[in-house]
Amino acid sequence: MQSSSVQTNALESIVGIFLHSCGTPEKVIEALAYLGTTISVNMIHHVITSLSARSAIAIQELGQTLLASYAYDNFYVELKVSAPTVERSTDTPKHLTSALVFPLQHGVTPNDMKYLDQLWKTSWLNPKANPLDLQEEKTWKDLLTLYSEEPHHASGLTHHDQFNAWKFLYDLCHYGPTYFAQFQTALGDPEVIEQIPIIKTKIIPACTMEFMNLTVSGNISTIKNLTEQGGWGSC
Repeated sequence: MQSSSVQTNALESIVGIFLHSCGTPEKVIEALAYLGTTISVNMIHHVITSLSARSAIAIQELGQTLLASYAYDNFYVELKVSAPTVERSTDTPKHLTSALVFPLQHGVTPNDMKYLDQLWKTSWLNPKANPLDLQEEKTWKDLLTLYSEEPHHASGLTHHDQFNAWKFLYDLCHYGPTYFAQFQTALGDPEVIEQIPIIKTKIIPACTMEFMNLTVSGNISTIKNLTEQGGWGSC
């Protein structure tokens, strides 16, 4: 079936990409290709090149909307030495950085970011900020009054108090004395106040970067590279 139609090699393509990602020797891949369980090494390289090009275009299109979010983390790979020598007797780890790009959902628009300039203007982190524009520094105590509310329920409890009461009863029924386990089904779910709808988000993998973001300079280089991949940073 694979040799008779290009439309029937989906499974072989997936197996080929998986073998490549695991660092399988090319001789093994070619042997499996002759058995019909995977595509050839040349085809794997062609697919990876094509997917990388399409991914780069998708990242730029999304990045230039200024409605994209970036997430990155470091990882490392062991560089295996086929013929170990005295100078290179052990494996050497290579530190790299991977990243994901995904669009902002729930109706976010560029206009929602208009407050950023004002926020940066009054930020203590801004080295060029006018001292007269700087706001008073906040502490954790200010979080307690960030969303202040009046009691609205018949019990006289606020939304925060209602959730705390529900959480207390939940822990009591699930982790307390066995007597309270009989009330688990009667507890129900907490009251929904403002529920964020679930949306399937398309995630695009960015190109792996040869930076170690365990350092300040590595983080700066990573962010700079991501902005360039997104098509809105300086190249």
